[in-house]
Amino acid sequence: MPGQGQKSGSAPPRSRARTPVRAGVPAPAADFPRVHTSGVRRIALAALALVLGLAGASSAGAGPKRFELHVRWDVSGIAAEGARVAIDRYIVIGCDAISIWDPVDAYDDWVEPTGFCSASGESDLLALAGRQLLWADSFAANTYADGDVYSGQPGRVPARLYSFETNFDSVGSGTDASGLAGQGPLLVFATSDVRENGTVADSRLLLVEGRHTRLIRRLPEPVSFASVDAGRIAAKLGRGAVWVMDATGRVEAVARPRLRAVENLILQGGTLAIANAARLETFDAATGRPLASWKLPHDARLDDYASGFAALVSGNTVRLLNVWDGSSGIVAAPEGRQVHDVLAQLEPAGLFYAYSSESGSRPGHVVFVPWSELAPDLP
Repeated sequence: MPGQGQKSGSAPPRSRARTPVRAGVPAPAADFPRVHTSGVRRIALAALALVLGLAGASSAGAGPKRFELHVRWDVSGIAAEGARVAIDRYIVIGCDAISIWDPVDAYDDWVEPTGFCSASGESDLLALAGRQLLWADSFAANTYADGDVYSGQPGRVPARLYSFETNFDSVGSGTDASGLAGQGPLLVFATSDVRENGTVADSRLLLVEGRHTRLIRRLPEPVSFASVDAGRIAAKLGRGAVWVMDATGRVEAVARPRLRAVENLILQGGTLAIANAARLETFDAATGRPLASWKLPHDARLDDYASGFAALVSGNTVRLLNVWDGSSGIVAAPEGRQVHDVLAQLEPAGLFYAYSSESGSRPGHVVFVPWSELAPDLP
């Protein structure tokens, strides 16, 4: 889930270590996982590493503590589902690459390029549902930004689903894409068309079905954030309420946050978590009834929510906040030279966090910590 409000399910057959071809950019052949574990699992993964070309490492202890992937480039985005995570690597300006990493099964599968490094722009708005990826390639000029929304799986040529062009004027006129979110079989995004006078010409919520889209429903306002969980969709409409809908677009509940500017929302289980830079509010996802409200630590950002805990990033630390009693504790504090761009995704399987640094030849790091290892540090 990107710190963009997405929850992501099931896995079709895998292709292993696929390497996208990008003109003028070194092929990521050496960009293989370095998996940290121990015991019998370490031996098994080490044997598998010899076959797949993985670089193995171990950690102390009787059982697996954490898994870590070291990559050649900075990590600019992650979106997790279960025990898998999609990783967006920033290579150079206008050039990104995406893969799906499964730390337990020890594979890191690359998505075929969509024109990366050939004027397609940088990737963002990443979402993962099973093995299906959804993302946008965008390019910003002085007065406008344009881009394309793609869906794809490792080993398959991505499909372009939607193209947009947004003007940098006072109302953000033009077309746009937002609210990329997924979980299990449900993968969605929203489109909008705003006139120069600020009125909304069109706003739609779309379902991704393989290489095509299908209209779920038209909306009265553009979607700023969306999240998907257990066949339901939560969507923040403009400056207004958050709708919780079923997969057909039928509204099941409406939540009305009191926050001035919503910066993220996450739907998981029976709870809807909504936050801005100062406060986190939770709601009953079935009724829209407010549940709790907590002041966030200074400079904290809501990246994800799962199983009663909100994953907050503040500076170079990842903190878990118990949304029922307000207690919190730091569960990750990456170390290295000039650590930056810390990201977090929380799943019922455990915590993924990513960061980049200026240390060594592999500045990007993605770490998975199972819930069993998080338990002693939970607030």
